[in-house]
Amino acid sequence: MLATSLSGIAEFERDFISERVKSGLAAAKAGSKTLGRQTGERPQVRSTRAEGQGPGC
Repeated sequence: MLATSLSGIAEFERDFISERVKSGLAAAKAGSKTLGRQTGERPQVRSTRAEGQGPGC
């Protein structure tokens, strides 16, 4: 019975968090924010293995 009560509370909390995130995303879209990853060039990642800092060096 305790497990059932806790799972019900967890489900309610999950739904509440999901609703909050969706409303936040809708508000950001309404405020003309761009959502998602940034466009353009991504910076080059230095190879730590080439510098002798990575695993197996």
